[in-house]
Amino acid sequence: MPVKSGSSSSTRTAMRHKCGFLSMFKQAGAAAVEFAIVLPLLILIIGGIIEFGRVFWYFDALTKATRDGARYISTAPIPLNSGAPATVARSIVTDAATKAGLPSFTSGNVNITCTPDCNVPDPVPAGTPYYVTVAITGYSVAFGSWFVIPLPAGDWPLTPHTTMRYMCTESTKPC
Repeated sequence: MPVKSGSSSSTRTAMRHKCGFLSMFKQAGAAAVEFAIVLPLLILIIGGIIEFGRVFWYFDALTKATRDGARYISTAPIPLNSGAPATVARSIVTDAATKAGLPSFTSGNVNITCTPDCNVPDPVPAGTPYYVTVAITGYSVAFGSWFVIPLPAGDWPLTPHTTMRYMCTESTKPC
């Protein structure tokens, strides 16, 4: 509708429409610029979440593996830290870690210790507590290997362990 030259209200209305259109035109690329500024930060945060989740997944898998190995060796026949019981416990831990997808994990990363020592008498006196510990030593995960992020990368050592009481006593024979 044409604007009358003598009407002040219609002139203001026409200017408002014209300024609103120009204002929208000037703001058209602002969202794209803001997104371009925020995108690297979002990628960095998402990459950190992915990498932390992977490291936490590996740590949890190793914890479960040491629990399985300690559960086996806590009921194994004597001697505990050498021979068949230790070999089977190490293979239980190594197999569980391999099935969880942990890279370059070997049975050399599994350490079995006993408290007070692994020279458990046979039969074990009922009131004497002996403990077995299955621990992961010398294993680390490289932070930033799945999702490259511009943060200080490095190896994160993973050292989970499980300690259980030796259950094969005089009163629970045969184990």
